[in-house]
Amino acid sequence: MALNAVLSVVLTGASGYGLYAIKPDKEPYAFTACVITFCHGLVSFAKNVLDGDAGETAKSAGNVTTPTMQIVPVPLIDIELFLPSEPTNNLGWGHFSYVIPLALTALYQKWKDEADDENKDIQNLWDLTVYGGILSLIYYSVQENNNITLALSLIAWGTYVLPKQIEDELVEESMETSTLVGQSTIAAFMPFVFGQS
Repeated sequence: MALNAVLSVVLTGASGYGLYAIKPDKEPYAFTACVITFCHGLVSFAKNVLDGDAGETAKSAGNVTTPTMQIVPVPLIDIELFLPSEPTNNLGWGHFSYVIPLALTALYQKWKDEADDENKDIQNLWDLTVYGGILSLIYYSVQENNNITLALSLIAWGTYVLPKQIEDELVEESMETSTLVGQSTIAAFMPFVFGQS
């Protein structure tokens, strides 16, 4: 818990620097990804340090921000990368178009009966979104010969795909720790990808 609290502070600090470095009028999607990451870092910190009713409130807020962090930042980064480049700007709109169904599935999961089994179609949609976002980052890095976005795609893979592959061997707290490390690294890389103008 203490390590996760420290990593939450790192996540908040890295995304806070992104909020400083990335201008919302020039790169609104990247800035929005930083805002979401910053909020998740604050909620994660509160979840790891508070007890009692405040801790329960933070945990239920974390139940909203955690799935949001799994599906929103990477597509927003992809949108920001692809929209300005003419030959590939349709890929940016493609990423934008599948964020909406994912938001609807998140709402569905929040309001469905807890006794229901996990819907495999929804999980497949989430997985495809994550894989598509990572593959788009790889495509962009190859097209633009950009090593930073290649590193960002590998970090995203290690954050969102790898833990699911080995989740049987990981306990929940260590999965949260590895995810916080990956999210902090992604947030730390964002000012190097954006905010250069």
